[in-house]
Amino acid sequence: VLEAVELGNTPPNNLQEDDEHHNNHHDHPSRSQVIILGIDISHRSRKAQFISCASGVCCFSLVYGYLQELISVSLCNRQLGLFLAMMQFTTYTFLSSLIHSYITPRSKSKHVTLKPGTPDATQKVPMRYYLFLSLLRATDAAFTNMAMAYINYPAKTLMKSSRVVFTMLFGTLFARKRYNIIDYSIVTLMVSGLVIFMHADANSSAVFQPIGIIMLTVSLLCDGAITNLSEQLMNQYDIGQDEFIYNLYSITTLGILAAAAARGDLRDGISFLQTPGTLGEIQDGLVDVESSWSVP
Repeated sequence: VLEAVELGNTPPNNLQEDDEHHNNHHDHPSRSQVIILGIDISHRSRKAQFISCASGVCCFSLVYGYLQELISVSLCNRQLGLFLAMMQFTTYTFLSSLIHSYITPRSKSKHVTLKPGTPDATQKVPMRYYLFLSLLRATDAAFTNMAMAYINYPAKTLMKSSRVVFTMLFGTLFARKRYNIIDYSIVTLMVSGLVIFMHADANSSAVFQPIGIIMLTVSLLCDGAITNLSEQLMNQYDIGQDEFIYNLYSITTLGILAAAAARGDLRDGISFLQTPGTLGEIQDGLVDVESSWSVP
């Protein structure tokens, strides 16, 4: 859900001017559809679309953060990073397949003509791009989850929230994008606050190792590359975010599955699911490993 919202159409900087443009061209036949979870919000102004998407990202991020800390820290004792990533992307693939196959097609009741200069609708994104993006996404997810063993959750969350820095970095260096002075000022303040927090956390937290910072930095670099390349491919091939995410995550899941099996996380994760108690309790011998979750 978060990925679908974030990969949607990005609103322009001048929302007021775009609202006027929207009102003047409300019924233009070539206007792109903006569909979120099967709901077409194309008829709304760009400002309303932005508020809807931003609110969705905020709400889902809160729930995601709570569940991730509960599962990664409390239940799995900061271990089984690849297994959790595999389960996460397996669910992503399943839900995106439902949205792509059943929800999105029903919401497309009107024919939308292609934008001038875009490829024919039958032209697909080359598989090599999906493979490359899948490798980056698998690395991003794996390093993010495995970093939990070396860094505390608040520091991990704060550092991951600085993804905009790496997105702008890749956008400036490779996509030749330009940002205004306000954007650079916000990023500078964000980086300054992050450095201050990390310095204080390194001296006070019992769970803080440099390798965790390195792993999160690698994941953020992958995320910045994914964001910019995904935006370019979606615009170039006029592909919807639901179809793009489904194709991308299907391949990513296979890659993480292979990595989890090779590392042993798949075996340990399945064993953990079959045994009651948290992973820490199981490893300390505080539960009966012969028992099961079934109710007599």
